[in-house]
Amino acid sequence: MSIANKAFVWLLFAAGGTLTALLFPVLIALFLLVSAGVVPSGLEYEAMHGFASSIIGRTVLFIVVSLSAWHAAHRMRILAHDLGVRADR
Repeated sequence: MSIANKAFVWLLFAAGGTLTALLFPVLIALFLLVSAGVVPSGLEYEAMHGFASSIIGRTVLFIVVSLSAWHAAHRMRILAHDLGVRADR
């Protein structure tokens, strides 16, 4: 893999890790609020469905999910390598 390709792969890995580290504590706090019966006005079903249905919402959701999945896939690859399941050549 060339140096330019490695930089791009590491950029995606770092972006996914940073995004995940920033968003998951917020999501946990929001899920705790919703489970306690307190639903903020902007988090009602109609508002969330409207956001996810728009092109901007779909794009944001795609970027967040894909970067988090990229980061998780890289972590799983490294874990498999450390456990001896996968050996790089």
